Amino acid sequence: MSYVDHNLIAGETVAYRSGLHWTVIFWPTLLAILLAIPGGVLLYTGNLERAGGAFGAAVPSTWKMVGGGILLLVSLILFARAAMERSAAEFAITNKRIILRSGLAHRRSLEMFLNKVESISVDQSFGGRMFGYGTVMVRGTGGTAETFPRVASPMKFRQRAQEQIGQTGQSV
Repeated sequence: MSYVDHNLIAGETVAYRSGLHWTVIFWPTLLAILLAIPGGVLLYTGNLERAGGAFGAAVPSTWKMVGGGILLLVSLILFARAAMERSAAEFAITNKRIILRSGLAHRRSLEMFLNKVESISVDQSFGGRMFGYGTVMVRGTGGTAETFPRVASPMKFRQRAQEQIGQTGQSV
């Protein structure tokens, strides 16, 4: 059960859900691939040398296998961390609240009733407009803005929030 579903209050329904954009895992995945390739090569060549009994190699086969294993382990950790961070983020608009949660070890969450929302703004770079992600900033009445970067479809998130706020009779 997701964080949003687990924390719904009586009579509350989810109107829109979003999450972190796939670009959050792009660079860690690319780096993981770039580390996994030489790691796999080192494991393969170290295993061949060990099986063939090659002596006099510049780097002993055991060290090649250890180095290859370390590179593969680091690449797996990089990818797993990025994938878990992406799956741990939830952004939802209900008929009563805006619920935003992100982070794994350092968790950030915001739950704000729609009648307490002063403004919702979106900041998108050129790449963000091309690929459909951006930073969503939610400002509560009398409070500071809470920013959540790399939200998928941020304009749609803002539009749905404004629709829900409009149905409650408030203005943003």
